[in-house]
Amino acid sequence: MPLRLLLPLLLGLLQVSICSQWPEDLNNVRSPHPMLFFSLKDVPSMRERAATTHKVIAQQMVDAIETMKSDTSSYLPPTDQANFSSAWNEGYGNNLCALAMYCVLFPNDKSALELAHVYMERMAAYQSWEYRSMLNDEMPISHSLVGMATAFDFLYPTFSPKQREKYFMRIRKTTSRHFERLKRATWGMYHIQNHVLNNCVALFIGALVTNVHDKRADLWAQLVMGHLNVTLGLLNLIVDGSLDEGVAYSTYTSRSLTMFLFLVQKHFGINFLGNFWLKQHFWFLYRSMLPGYQETVGIADSNTHWFYGLGSMLVFLDKYVMRNGYGNWLAARVRPRPNPSKSQRWSTYHTEFIWYDESLGEKAVEEGSEPHLTCFSDWGVVTYGGGAPNATTSFLSFKAGMLHGRAINAVVKENLFPNHINGWDSFNPGHEHPDQNSFTFWPHGRPFITEAYYGPKFSFLNNVLTFGPSPTAKCFPPYEGQVGECYRWFDWQSPEAAQTSADIVAAYKVEKFVFISGEAVGAYRAEMLLKSVYRALLLLTPNVLLVVDHIHLHPASGLKVVNAFFNMREGVLALEENMKLFYREAVLERSDGDVCHIMWRGSDNTQTGMNASLMGYEYPCEFNTRRTQVLNVSVHLTLPITRVAYLLFCGSVDVSMPVFQHIDEIGASLYVYLDGAKYDVSIATAHASPHSRVQWLGHPGFATLTLPDANHIKFGIKLPEHDQNYTSADAHVIPHIFVASMIGAGGDVVIKMINKSSDFVVLRYPSKELVLPTGQQVSMEMVDDPCMWSTQHHRNLTSWFENVYFAPRQTLLGYAKDSVLQVLNARPHAEVVLYCIDGRMNSKLALLSQLQRNVKVIYVVRDPRSWVASAMKHGIYNEILKIIHKSVISIGCPRDTLPHWYNKMRGEASKDKGADPVLLLTYYWAANMELVREYEQLFGKHRWLTLRIEDLVSTPDATASALFSQFLKMPFPLSSYHHLMQLTRSQLHKLMLGEIIVHDKQEPWRDTLDEGALKTIEDVTRTLLEPLGYKEI
Repeated sequence: MPLRLLLPLLLGLLQVSICSQWPEDLNNVRSPHPMLFFSLKDVPSMRERAATTHKVIAQQMVDAIETMKSDTSSYLPPTDQANFSSAWNEGYGNNLCALAMYCVLFPNDKSALELAHVYMERMAAYQSWEYRSMLNDEMPISHSLVGMATAFDFLYPTFSPKQREKYFMRIRKTTSRHFERLKRATWGMYHIQNHVLNNCVALFIGALVTNVHDKRADLWAQLVMGHLNVTLGLLNLIVDGSLDEGVAYSTYTSRSLTMFLFLVQKHFGINFLGNFWLKQHFWFLYRSMLPGYQETVGIADSNTHWFYGLGSMLVFLDKYVMRNGYGNWLAARVRPRPNPSKSQRWSTYHTEFIWYDESLGEKAVEEGSEPHLTCFSDWGVVTYGGGAPNATTSFLSFKAGMLHGRAINAVVKENLFPNHINGWDSFNPGHEHPDQNSFTFWPHGRPFITEAYYGPKFSFLNNVLTFGPSPTAKCFPPYEGQVGECYRWFDWQSPEAAQTSADIVAAYKVEKFVFISGEAVGAYRAEMLLKSVYRALLLLTPNVLLVVDHIHLHPASGLKVVNAFFNMREGVLALEENMKLFYREAVLERSDGDVCHIMWRGSDNTQTGMNASLMGYEYPCEFNTRRTQVLNVSVHLTLPITRVAYLLFCGSVDVSMPVFQHIDEIGASLYVYLDGAKYDVSIATAHASPHSRVQWLGHPGFATLTLPDANHIKFGIKLPEHDQNYTSADAHVIPHIFVASMIGAGGDVVIKMINKSSDFVVLRYPSKELVLPTGQQVSMEMVDDPCMWSTQHHRNLTSWFENVYFAPRQTLLGYAKDSVLQVLNARPHAEVVLYCIDGRMNSKLALLSQLQRNVKVIYVVRDPRSWVASAMKHGIYNEILKIIHKSVISIGCPRDTLPHWYNKMRGEASKDKGADPVLLLTYYWAANMELVREYEQLFGKHRWLTLRIEDLVSTPDATASALFSQFLKMPFPLSSYHHLMQLTRSQLHKLMLGEIIVHDKQEPWRDTLDEGALKTIEDVTRTLLEPLGYKEI
């Protein structure tokens, strides 16, 4: 080692008294430390693994410490406070963890241990670990605290008594101050944000170490556990495993979160590992990777890599959550691509070593030959090609989501947890961007259209639209972009930003074609008087992308111009004139010699009223600068609708300009030639109206692509291929839906899912807001009795149902309260769904079979053993008994209109000594299932679906997808999917009987029903179980 590099280390060694030596026989050493992640008795086996099963991970630390020792002036903390505090200093605490772990694993490297002692002496000597330019930011302190507490714990046996006291007092003092900060700082109020997790877990680690010697620190740890318990409960609602701050910042959060999850289980026996967010987090990390694992998608404040060592999080998820080898496999793929930041890249080496479980092996995620389309339903992001192993696979991403994600947005706006959450004051989505309807495009794995990454929150850096002139423009008047822009952080505290919203409308892959679209009008100020800002992407080949923008203005809007921005981080960008075809295009020449193009055209098939300009822009990011090249296509707006088509392509492909053929308020059709072959595209821009979609496309999906061979690709709907009873005319009809079930059998789950689709609006009966019409032919008593009805018996009620489905707003005047009419008016284009809440209409459903409207019935059933056990357990048996008694005691049904099982129920319910509750409930279940079998024959399979709630809970995606695509013949919206996953996976939602839905424990009745009750139920229902797919014990 050169003398100039040794000098700082030698000077440091002269200043301290060092006991730089590990005890020879650890088995005979009694020491309170290490205790955080492992004990002293674990160390021998850890050292053995470092040379065998964990050698690859240990080698990372070897390389890191060799680098540190070869350049101590860069990696050792400076000798004076001023230099330490003059810059962002998190790296010192981060790197100390790796150094300490290395010293544990390689005790014979005395120079490394001496370096660690000098390191800690300098850290302990500082009066403060703050960064003086950001004194209100506790993050640098937290990094130093984690590093010092971890190193103190790991290396405790090598310290002298004087060192132990000095380091402990410093750790205790800083932890105590952090405890006081938690009670008043913003990160003590926030949840799900990198500052929250980093600062809280630093306090938690400091408290655990301090508590060994001072039991008063237990209070500090308890406070952190209480706060993070709420955070984990909120994370459990985020069913796609994402974080709103993006992938890079998510590793900041998950680095701390994984440490907390491990430590809270080890030291307090509290297990949070069943959290559903954790189960999905791997897929968030994996499907957001660009092909070949070269970098991560750069949505939100991000760089091109993961801020903190992805390997640690991946092996943690594998060992404690998934246990399938996926995490180990992916960790091995990303290790060759470490974070270039020397302050962060080593910070998780110690936990990666501790958590790696070699017994799981490495198992590759099973991929087909085609790239994968992934929809992050909470985050509002779609990726195509994410996680593909081949670095030359094309990649496409699209973003349209709610502020802080769908789940947290609902928590705030619906005030779901008022005892713990104080509106937006409990969150900080400041690292988000004004990026709704933004996209990126990497043809064959090379960057073309790229993100803004970490930087100022300007709309033009995010490949979205801005409008002008706007009287409320702030950054670049007269043009205004999306709310929340203009500042270093996203302005989430402004009233406008708090209400911002966007949504993925469609995301489909059919054969080799991909269609993605989003609506972002909610991301712009209401004063701009925009009615729709709809963007559709169609990937025609791996290197050809068609983008169509649809802008619908309110007649009173004063906007005259829309600007579309396209950012490119690499290559040389220029504008060129095509003199032969009389159009301008942008041309990007990349370093590999490949050339990419952007062409554009308005709906009049000219570039009239369109201007293009280029701009190079350099902006601050992460204590550095970043540069982008921006193409701005400025388009003159026309009232009420403006449409623009862009064609983006790279490489040697012969393309034509897009040509609009037909345009209308509800849709647009255009075509493009690729290598001489014509591709016709039709897009329903009135996407919120299912009837308009059918009118424009001939089906209720969102777009149609007609190929050169005349084959039609329909995006948003799957039509049966070999069903003789199904005709193309069926695709032209939006279904009217009636949902029925017994009380507590799961109909409410289906209804909650359907109600999240903007295509439908749910009306519930019986309720205070809605009553059925009664009169001479129909009384409330007749509605409640078990007599079976048909259209011949009650024509006025049949007509009422007809009219509710055909003209609900007019029909319900007088039968529904204003609240119901408000719901209908909020979704003016939606189809009505009727839902009988408690099953009292189940014997009357035959009348629906003869309606002229296309009424489809979804009947939700539940295992009788589960239903009976739930009714008995949750104390509502008496309520169900009232319904049964009302149905069977005073019966005046005409002959042959009473279901067979009701006679048995009448006898059981009328017993002097009281009914057997198990038997009576079983009879009630059987009576309803007898009706179901009759209805299945009456309606036919195209109008009747018997849906088991158990299927919806165990396989929600597949079951619900089949419900929408195969039975309803309608798109399955991302909002419905997301809510269904929350209902079935968060363990926060209950069935109507009060039972919490637990997806991995669907037979709780095994623990509550005795053998006699079980035999009673199965004896009665034996002939009904098998047809429904239930098995006897």
